This record gives sequence, C-alpha cells and structure tokens, in this order.
Amino acid sequence: MCGHDGRRGYLQHLIVAIDYRNKGIGATLIQKCLSKLEEIGIFKTHIDVLVDNNIANQYWSNRGWVKRTDIFGYSFKNLNDGNI
Repeated sequence: MCGHDGRRGYLQHLIVAIDYRNKGIGATLIQKCLSKLEEIGIFKTHIDVLVDNNIANQYWSNRGWVKRTDIFGYSFKNLNDGNI
C-alpha cells in the first residue's frame, strides 16, 4: 500500500509471507508503487521500519534506501488500546 501527501510518497504495510519471499514479489510491488508516484511527480518516498526489525532494515538498506537521521517520528494514540 502506498500513498502521498502531494509532495512525498509513503510506503505502508508492505509484507510478503515467508513462503513467498525471495521471488521478487516485494520488489515488484515496490516498483509499481514508485512508478505510479513518479507519474504524478513524486520522486521521494518514505517508509517507517521498527528499529528492532532487522530483516526489514537489512532489506531496505540493501536496496538503496537510506536510514534517516535528521527527523524524529512521533505517534499519538486516541484510545487506550495496546493494539493500536
């Protein structure tokens, strides 16, 4: 799933089931998202990855995505629900 705010693209909730990894599915999904964003003039895209998700962090850095060190991420929960 991807979206944008009119200036930057955002990849969200990208996962490939373990049995289907290393078959190019993730790369294909990413490329389709990036291509569609480029069609509307968006050339920079972000993704959030949990610090302790070593597999995902390695995946993105191996594909040329750069870890940001210039911003902090903040979240707000409107409900007292640990699942959100």
